[in-house]
Amino acid sequence: MIAGGRAGRAVLSEVFASVSTGFAILLLRHLLDANSMAEAAGVLVAFFRDMGRAAYPVFFAILVGIQVLPLMSGLPYIILAGAIFGPAAGLAVVSAASSFAACISCTIARGISSGMASTLPVYRRRRRRSIERSLPVALVPCCCS
Repeated sequence: MIAGGRAGRAVLSEVFASVSTGFAILLLRHLLDANSMAEAAGVLVAFFRDMGRAAYPVFFAILVGIQVLPLMSGLPYIILAGAIFGPAAGLAVVSAASSFAACISCTIARGISSGMASTLPVYRRRRRRSIERSLPVALVPCCCS
């Protein structure tokens, strides 16, 4: 029952991300006054190329923001990175931004989960038991060396 609920939430979050990505693409096309997605991509590529070296941190920040806040998929921006920066530099920017976004997301999730879990009595009992069980194991290397 629990696994089914988790799977349902996972599917729902993917559907939400896909739908919001579609809306974001339509909004972007409207704002850029583009007739097609290829034309909108061309405008974005030209915009970032005109920025010069400043495009790297700006694109990095945009990609990290999109990946940390799960409101839409970062896939269109990941694909655009290759067109903007070239294959090698685009791969480097996307890899660095994805790694940084994963670190931020993990830090946020650990902060939220530790605050929630520590208030549960079950968590406190399990933690105390795990510490009591690991204590003799932790002393073995000290006694045997």
